[in-house]
Amino acid sequence: MTMALSRRRTAWIALAAVLAVSAGALLAWRLTNVFGPDRLCGGAVSRADAQQLLGAGRITESGSTARAGDPTVSCTITARTGLGGTARAHVTLRTERAVSPGIDQQVRTVPQMSQLEGGRPGAFSNRTGWVLLPAGCVLPVPAKDPLPLKSRGDADVLWADVWFSPDDVLPEKRRAEEQPDTAARTALARVADGLAAAVGRQAGCGDAGPAGDRLGDPGGDARASEDGKACGLPGLGLGSTAGRTTPLRERVSSEGAPVWICGVDDGHLVSPVVSFTVTADQAWIGAAALDTDLRAALPAGWRGTGDTDGPILVPCGKDTLYLGVSYLDSALRDGRGEARSELPKDLFARFADAVAAQRGCEPIAPR
Repeated sequence: MTMALSRRRTAWIALAAVLAVSAGALLAWRLTNVFGPDRLCGGAVSRADAQQLLGAGRITESGSTARAGDPTVSCTITARTGLGGTARAHVTLRTERAVSPGIDQQVRTVPQMSQLEGGRPGAFSNRTGWVLLPAGCVLPVPAKDPLPLKSRGDADVLWADVWFSPDDVLPEKRRAEEQPDTAARTALARVADGLAAAVGRQAGCGDAGPAGDRLGDPGGDARASEDGKACGLPGLGLGSTAGRTTPLRERVSSEGAPVWICGVDDGHLVSPVVSFTVTADQAWIGAAALDTDLRAALPAGWRGTGDTDGPILVPCGKDTLYLGVSYLDSALRDGRGEARSELPKDLFARFADAVAAQRGCEPIAPR
């Protein structure tokens, strides 16, 4: 009888040990990354980079990866906490079509964002950003797609968006106004740029090229816009400012940023009422320059190709420049929403010639 009790006690002890180990393994699986993969999103993103971006929590992933001939990607990496596996943060990485002209509006670069320098064009705020895919990485176009093939550039873009619970995802125009968080932006850029390079390799659509050497500084604080020298460009005026109740304010991207952009705010709208873009970055231009409108001949007296209201491509010294301008409103308003003046109808011509003078090349618009 004693022997039987001893065997039964031993069995119960063994069962308890098995249950304890199983419970421990379950807790380890739910609360840590002990059993998780080291690489995510088809091997393109390291778990360590994802953890640095999202913070504490068990890392999981879902979505699709690029395959030969198709750079389509949608991958979500989630950090979960607690026994229930509640999502506390996630980053969604996805490829999207870059449509030109107007790529400067579609990728929504604003001066407050930090741009990649030394590699593929890209820009990042604290919680969102984009990076251009390698040359030739163009998403398939459905047969009945409303956007014609002729408006496609040389490459599409990879977007990245981060969400932290209980904080809602903020609109981009508000995210970019956050106090810049260098560590957060660098981590997001590392994950996005790494996946963009992997898409190029996996889809076989182009040379990935070098990753961004570093993430540059964001643009400076908003400043008063000087009449006749808007955005720091002598000769660029925005029309009469008489009778305004709020001053015009402008933000300009940091010196050395691959894409120079200036946004002018009239105090009425959250977003800039007018934005100017200049870049000589060949990869960025390649994403826009295949559009037939951008290659159209300009009227007599103009240099370059494109549209007399922008955008245009124009030789300037040893470079080819892309110059673009976008408007939210043709009128400059004040803080009460009252129109105080119209933007000059030849604003783009003024802008183009101001850029030419600053960079020491021939005038672009007729005089």
